[in-house]
Amino acid sequence: MKPLLCALFMVSSLYLCYVFLFGELASQNGLKDINFSVDGKNSWSYGTAGSSGHRSKQEDRVLVVSSHADFGVFGVFDGHGSSGASDFAANTFYPVFSRRLAEGQRLGEALQMAIEDVENMFMEKAHKQAWYSGSTACIAVVTPQVAMVGNVGDSRALVCVARKNSTTNLIEMDSTQLSKDHHPELAEERRRIEAAGGFVEFGRVNGELAVSRVIGDMEFKAFGVSAQADVVEYRIGNSNEEFLVLASDGIFQRMSNQDVCNTVIIARGSGALDHESRSGLSQVAAVMIVEDALESGSSDNLSVIVVPLVGESEHNNNKLSVTFH
Repeated sequence: MKPLLCALFMVSSLYLCYVFLFGELASQNGLKDINFSVDGKNSWSYGTAGSSGHRSKQEDRVLVVSSHADFGVFGVFDGHGSSGASDFAANTFYPVFSRRLAEGQRLGEALQMAIEDVENMFMEKAHKQAWYSGSTACIAVVTPQVAMVGNVGDSRALVCVARKNSTTNLIEMDSTQLSKDHHPELAEERRRIEAAGGFVEFGRVNGELAVSRVIGDMEFKAFGVSAQADVVEYRIGNSNEEFLVLASDGIFQRMSNQDVCNTVIIARGSGALDHESRSGLSQVAAVMIVEDALESGSSDNLSVIVVPLVGESEHNNNKLSVTFH
């Protein structure tokens, strides 16, 4: 119980300091409050935080399914043109994904096809009801063996892996980006857009849309904009501390991947970590990442999820069964 109590005390203390200090700064600059939530009770621990920042509305949405024994599902959806598409995708993905798994599809295939299903369902309604909003989707399905990541758009998934610097003996974090930012100026994306009769200008599809793959945005689908997700499998180790970070692109307006992992290591502090304290620091890290992005000058909506990746041996100790490969 001591590690858990320490983690909870750390979260509470830092967040109260944040509300007292940064909350005053936020009110002075017209920023929206940072919202956060944490769950260390269920099978899959996580921390999440978000802010509308300088925008009048928060159009990002997050998805967390942490109570399933065999896997956790975490997703960030960055909406634009209203929150219609991000709302729809966040609320629809998990039931569709579950149905794909029940049909016997493997994890990666089910993830990719579920994103396509969500797109088709949204587009059917969009055509009938004249919905013109769109949303990115960056979704991770985490088991004790793997983190399977599927994404469309420029919300991002990365892994921070702890290591000890042999010279200084300090703990450092290495960053690895798992997702691919789908921007129109990339050669592969530009070719598809131009082949469909569209063009790329000012880094945007037809001079307007900043991403080349997205759920929704029906007026751009005739010009090569796609909802086909890239899917990447990351094998989880047992020897190093690893943290999965999912975030909307507002986080990366002023922060690099390494900046994000550096914030995680600051939240981590020093000393060995167990399962409970990893959960606590995930929440501290999530709030600190949003705070750092705001202080660095990000003008966009902000959302982040931090998930401690616990290897198979620790999950086996908790008697969790895993059936996906």
